This record gives sequence, structure tokens and C-alpha cells, in this order.
Amino acid sequence: METAWDLWQWNGDWKLAPAAVTILCFGPGFESDSDDHLRIEFGPDFRFLPMEGVEGSLRMGRSNLLSLLHLVGDMERALPIQRRSIWSESGANFAELLAETVARLEIN
Repeated sequence: METAWDLWQWNGDWKLAPAAVTILCFGPGFESDSDDHLRIEFGPDFRFLPMEGVEGSLRMGRSNLLSLLHLVGDMERALPIQRRSIWSESGANFAELLAETVARLEIN
């Protein structure tokens, strides 16, 4: 299922705007390439990461990340999920990417 949700986005200034999200559900009887039951594809990583040189990007990225975690939590409470996976457009391990960005920008 493809849908949209409002995220803070930078295009010369910050504004809430619809961003695409894809939700894929795999029942236990169906094959999945990564053995998950729920996959949420949130699009580009940069929407959730602070951007060097962009004022307010730490706060807006944090807000978007909290929104992502809220959505995932709501879905986990509503569905009997045993395993889940959060994917971004880059396919990179988002937890590692976030940790690297925080370390690079020396954010505590």
C-alpha cells in the first residue's frame, strides 16, 4: 500500500509537506526476501537526518524521526507482528547511518 504522511521538508525553507511511504505486509504463510512480516519504506534517508549547513535541520530531522517511530509503534500495537523491518531508499542500515551522522556532526 502506498500512502503519504506529513514530514518536515527543506526546499529553501522548512515546511510540512506530504511524503510518500510504502507499507508492505507479509503473512507468516508468504515468502519474504528478508523474513519480515511488516516492512515500511520511508523514502530518502535525508528526511530523518540533520543536514550540514542547514539551520534547523537537527530539530526537523528529529521531529521526522519521532514521527517515524510513532507510526511504527502504532502499527505494532494494531497488528500481530512478530518481525518488522524499516527500510529507506538507500537500502543502508538506517541505525548505523544515523549513528555515523550524529558522530560526524558531534551531536550529543
